[in-house]
Amino acid sequence: VEYITGNMNYMRDFVKENFPKAHFVDPEGTYLTWVDFSGYGFTDEELEKNTNLLCYDNIFCYQCENRFGVLETTYGEYYKGLKNDINPRIAYLFWLSVYWRMAIGYMGIFMDGEDEFALRDILNKNIHSYNEIINSKEKLGDYGYVIFRVKDGIIKGDSGILGTRTPHCPYVILVADYVVALFNNYKKLHSKVHIFNWEIYKEDINTPDKPFDYIEISIEEFYEFRDNIIDNGYNEGLG
Repeated sequence: VEYITGNMNYMRDFVKENFPKAHFVDPEGTYLTWVDFSGYGFTDEELEKNTNLLCYDNIFCYQCENRFGVLETTYGEYYKGLKNDINPRIAYLFWLSVYWRMAIGYMGIFMDGEDEFALRDILNKNIHSYNEIINSKEKLGDYGYVIFRVKDGIIKGDSGILGTRTPHCPYVILVADYVVALFNNYKKLHSKVHIFNWEIYKEDINTPDKPFDYIEISIEEFYEFRDNIIDNGYNEGLG
Protein backbone atom coordinates (compact mmCIF):
# COMPACT_ATOMS: atom_id res chain seq x y z
CA VAL A 1 0.00 0.00 0.00
CA GLU A 2 2.82 2.42 0.88
CA TYR A 3 4.53 1.64 -2.44
CA ILE A 4 1.37 2.36 -4.45
CA THR A 5 0.67 5.51 -2.43
CA GLY A 6 4.18 6.73 -3.15
CA ASN A 7 3.70 6.17 -6.89
CA MET A 8 0.37 8.02 -6.84
CA ASN A 9 1.87 10.95 -4.96
CA TYR A 10 4.72 11.12 -7.46
CA MET A 11 2.32 11.06 -10.41
CA ARG A 12 0.06 13.69 -8.82
CA ASP A 13 3.03 16.03 -8.29
CA PHE A 14 4.35 15.36 -11.79
CA VAL A 15 1.00 16.20 -13.42
CA LYS A 16 0.62 19.34 -11.31
CA GLU A 17 4.09 20.58 -12.21
CA ASN A 18 4.16 19.69 -15.90
CA PHE A 19 0.47 19.82 -16.92
CA PRO A 20 -1.16 22.56 -14.82
CA LYS A 21 -4.39 22.48 -16.87
CA ALA A 22 -4.81 18.72 -16.35
CA HIS A 23 -6.80 17.16 -13.53
CA PHE A 24 -5.40 14.14 -11.68
CA VAL A 25 -8.19 11.77 -10.61
CA ASP A 26 -7.42 10.02 -7.32
CA PRO A 27 -7.95 6.24 -7.53
CA GLU A 28 -10.69 4.56 -5.55
CA GLY A 29 -9.77 1.11 -4.31
CA THR A 30 -7.41 0.31 -7.19
CA TYR A 31 -3.91 1.11 -8.42
CA LEU A 32 -5.16 2.63 -11.69
CA THR A 33 -5.73 6.33 -12.10
CA TRP A 34 -6.80 8.74 -14.81
CA VAL A 35 -5.64 12.17 -15.86
CA ASP A 36 -8.17 14.51 -17.48
CA PHE A 37 -6.49 16.61 -20.19
CA SER A 38 -9.69 18.28 -21.39
CA GLY A 39 -8.37 21.60 -20.07
CA TYR A 40 -5.93 21.64 -22.98
CA GLY A 41 -8.76 21.68 -25.52
CA PHE A 42 -7.63 18.71 -27.63
CA THR A 43 -10.05 17.98 -30.45
CA ASP A 44 -11.34 14.49 -31.20
CA GLU A 45 -9.32 14.57 -34.43
CA GLU A 46 -6.11 15.37 -32.56
CA LEU A 47 -6.74 12.53 -30.12
CA GLU A 48 -7.49 10.09 -32.93
CA LYS A 49 -4.18 10.98 -34.58
CA ASN A 50 -2.22 10.09 -31.46
CA THR A 51 -0.12 7.05 -32.46
CA ASN A 52 1.67 6.59 -29.14
CA LEU A 53 0.07 3.46 -27.67
CA LEU A 54 1.42 4.39 -24.25
CA CYS A 55 -0.54 7.66 -24.44
CA TYR A 56 1.93 9.80 -22.54
CA ASP A 57 4.94 11.73 -23.73
CA ASN A 58 8.02 13.65 -22.69
CA ILE A 59 8.55 11.88 -19.37
CA PHE A 60 11.90 10.86 -20.76
CA CYS A 61 14.59 13.11 -22.17
CA TYR A 62 13.89 14.91 -25.43
CA GLN A 63 16.63 12.99 -27.25
CA CYS A 64 15.22 9.65 -26.04
CA GLU A 65 11.72 10.60 -27.15
CA ASN A 66 13.03 11.46 -30.62
CA ARG A 67 14.76 8.09 -30.90
CA PHE A 68 11.66 6.21 -29.76
CA GLY A 69 9.69 8.26 -32.29
CA VAL A 70 11.20 6.22 -35.13
CA LEU A 71 9.61 3.11 -33.66
CA GLU A 72 6.33 4.73 -32.62
CA THR A 73 5.66 6.39 -35.95
CA THR A 74 6.26 3.19 -37.91
CA TYR A 75 4.29 0.99 -35.54
CA GLY A 76 1.52 3.58 -35.33
CA GLU A 77 1.09 3.47 -39.11
CA TYR A 78 0.82 -0.31 -38.97
CA TYR A 79 -1.56 -0.20 -35.99
CA LYS A 80 -3.92 2.19 -37.79
CA GLY A 81 -3.93 0.03 -40.93
CA LEU A 82 -1.94 2.50 -43.02
CA LYS A 83 0.57 -0.28 -43.67
CA ASN A 84 -0.21 -3.95 -44.20
CA ASP A 85 2.90 -5.25 -42.49
CA ILE A 86 5.82 -4.12 -40.38
CA ASN A 87 9.51 -4.98 -40.32
CA PRO A 88 10.09 -7.54 -37.54
CA ARG A 89 13.12 -5.68 -36.17
CA ILE A 90 11.09 -2.48 -35.85
CA ALA A 91 8.20 -4.31 -34.16
CA TYR A 92 10.59 -6.11 -31.81
CA LEU A 93 12.36 -2.93 -30.73
CA PHE A 94 9.03 -1.12 -30.39
CA TRP A 95 7.69 -3.66 -27.92
CA LEU A 96 10.96 -3.84 -26.01
CA SER A 97 10.73 -0.05 -25.67
CA VAL A 98 7.16 -0.32 -24.37
CA TYR A 99 8.20 -2.85 -21.74
CA TRP A 100 11.28 -0.90 -20.70
CA ARG A 101 9.42 2.39 -20.35
CA MET A 102 6.57 0.76 -18.44
CA ALA A 103 9.09 -0.83 -16.06
CA ILE A 104 11.21 2.24 -15.31
CA GLY A 105 8.13 4.48 -15.20
CA TYR A 106 6.38 2.17 -12.70
CA MET A 107 3.49 1.84 -15.13
CA GLY A 108 1.90 -1.34 -13.81
CA ILE A 109 4.68 -3.84 -14.44
CA PHE A 110 7.67 -5.11 -12.51
CA MET A 111 10.69 -6.58 -14.31
CA ASP A 112 13.74 -8.43 -13.10
CA GLY A 113 16.65 -6.00 -12.89
CA GLU A 114 18.77 -8.00 -15.33
CA ASP A 115 16.03 -7.91 -17.95
CA GLU A 116 15.43 -4.21 -17.39
CA PHE A 117 19.09 -3.39 -17.94
CA ALA A 118 19.34 -5.80 -20.89
CA LEU A 119 16.43 -4.07 -22.65
CA ARG A 120 17.98 -0.68 -22.01
CA ASP A 121 21.26 -1.84 -23.54
CA ILE A 122 19.56 -3.33 -26.61
CA LEU A 123 17.53 -0.18 -27.19
CA ASN A 124 20.44 2.17 -26.64
CA LYS A 125 22.64 0.34 -29.12
CA ASN A 126 20.10 -0.29 -31.84
CA ILE A 127 17.61 2.58 -32.16
CA HIS A 128 18.80 4.64 -35.12
CA SER A 129 17.09 5.69 -38.33
CA TYR A 130 14.51 3.42 -39.93
CA ASN A 131 16.86 2.24 -42.67
CA GLU A 132 19.71 1.64 -40.25
CA ILE A 133 17.47 -0.51 -38.05
CA ILE A 134 16.02 -2.71 -40.79
CA ASN A 135 19.35 -3.17 -42.58
CA SER A 136 21.41 -3.85 -39.47
CA LYS A 137 22.82 -7.32 -38.82
CA GLU A 138 23.33 -6.57 -35.13
CA LYS A 139 21.98 -9.20 -32.74
CA LEU A 140 19.03 -7.91 -30.70
CA GLY A 141 19.20 -10.16 -27.68
CA ASP A 142 17.38 -13.39 -26.93
CA TYR A 143 13.85 -12.21 -26.28
CA GLY A 144 10.59 -13.29 -27.86
CA TYR A 145 7.06 -11.96 -27.54
CA VAL A 146 3.58 -13.10 -28.44
CA ILE A 147 0.81 -10.70 -29.41
CA PHE A 148 -2.90 -11.18 -28.87
CA ARG A 149 -5.24 -8.65 -30.48
CA VAL A 150 -9.00 -8.32 -30.12
CA LYS A 151 -10.60 -9.33 -33.40
CA ASP A 152 -13.34 -6.71 -33.55
CA GLY A 153 -11.75 -4.02 -31.42
CA ILE A 154 -12.76 -2.88 -27.95
CA ILE A 155 -15.21 -0.36 -26.60
CA LYS A 156 -13.73 3.12 -26.36
CA GLY A 157 -12.79 3.67 -22.74
CA ASP A 158 -12.10 -0.02 -22.06
CA SER A 159 -8.44 0.30 -23.02
CA GLY A 160 -5.76 0.96 -20.46
CA ILE A 161 -2.30 -0.05 -19.37
CA LEU A 162 -1.90 -3.06 -17.09
CA GLY A 163 0.91 -5.46 -16.37
CA THR A 164 1.80 -8.44 -14.24
CA ARG A 165 3.48 -7.60 -10.96
CA THR A 166 5.76 -10.61 -10.67
CA PRO A 167 9.36 -9.76 -11.65
CA HIS A 168 9.94 -12.77 -13.89
CA CYS A 169 8.95 -13.98 -17.34
CA PRO A 170 6.59 -14.12 -18.99
CA TYR A 171 5.89 -10.43 -18.50
CA VAL A 172 2.28 -9.87 -19.58
CA ILE A 173 0.89 -6.43 -20.39
CA LEU A 174 -2.38 -5.07 -21.69
CA VAL A 175 -2.09 -1.99 -23.92
CA ALA A 176 -5.02 -0.66 -25.98
CA ASP A 177 -6.55 -3.72 -27.71
CA TYR A 178 -3.38 -5.79 -27.32
CA VAL A 179 -2.26 -8.37 -24.81
CA VAL A 180 1.49 -8.95 -25.07
CA ALA A 181 3.70 -11.50 -23.31
CA LEU A 182 7.49 -11.15 -23.29
CA PHE A 183 9.90 -14.05 -22.76
CA ASN A 184 13.63 -13.99 -22.11
CA ASN A 185 15.97 -16.84 -23.13
CA TYR A 186 13.84 -17.49 -26.21
CA LYS A 187 16.20 -20.13 -27.58
CA LYS A 188 15.78 -22.23 -24.43
CA LEU A 189 11.98 -22.16 -24.44
CA HIS A 190 10.13 -25.45 -24.78
CA SER A 191 8.02 -26.10 -27.86
CA LYS A 192 4.96 -25.05 -25.83
CA VAL A 193 4.67 -22.39 -23.14
CA HIS A 194 1.81 -21.22 -20.94
CA ILE A 195 0.44 -17.74 -20.34
CA PHE A 196 -2.21 -18.03 -17.66
CA ASN A 197 -4.63 -20.59 -19.16
CA TRP A 198 -3.31 -20.20 -22.70
CA GLU A 199 -0.98 -22.75 -24.30
CA ILE A 200 1.28 -21.13 -26.89
CA TYR A 201 3.47 -22.81 -29.48
CA LYS A 202 6.99 -21.48 -29.71
CA GLU A 203 6.51 -20.97 -33.44
CA ASP A 204 3.85 -18.32 -32.65
CA ILE A 205 6.29 -16.22 -30.63
CA ASN A 206 7.70 -13.20 -32.47
CA THR A 207 11.43 -12.51 -32.72
CA PRO A 208 13.38 -9.94 -34.76
CA ASP A 209 14.19 -12.67 -37.27
CA LYS A 210 10.66 -13.87 -38.08
CA PRO A 211 7.80 -12.12 -39.88
CA PHE A 212 5.63 -10.26 -37.40
CA ASP A 213 2.27 -11.84 -36.58
CA TYR A 214 -0.39 -11.84 -33.90
CA ILE A 215 -3.13 -14.12 -32.56
CA GLU A 216 -6.72 -12.91 -32.79
CA ILE A 217 -8.85 -13.22 -29.66
CA SER A 218 -12.42 -12.38 -28.75
CA ILE A 219 -13.41 -9.53 -26.47
CA GLU A 220 -14.34 -12.13 -23.84
CA GLU A 221 -10.84 -13.61 -24.00
CA PHE A 222 -9.38 -10.11 -23.76
CA TYR A 223 -11.35 -9.47 -20.55
CA GLU A 224 -10.20 -12.82 -19.22
CA PHE A 225 -6.58 -11.77 -19.75
CA ARG A 226 -7.33 -8.46 -18.03
CA ASP A 227 -8.86 -10.21 -15.04
CA ASN A 228 -5.87 -12.57 -14.78
CA ILE A 229 -3.47 -9.63 -14.79
CA ILE A 230 -5.49 -7.87 -12.07
CA ASP A 231 -5.63 -11.07 -10.01
CA ASN A 232 -1.88 -11.37 -10.36
CA GLY A 233 -1.51 -7.97 -8.70
CA TYR A 234 -3.80 -8.96 -5.83
CA ASN A 235 -1.98 -12.28 -5.35
CA GLU A 236 1.28 -10.37 -5.07
CA GLY A 237 -0.23 -8.22 -2.34
CA LEU A 238 -0.16 -5.11 -4.52
CA GLY A 239 -3.86 -4.67 -5.22
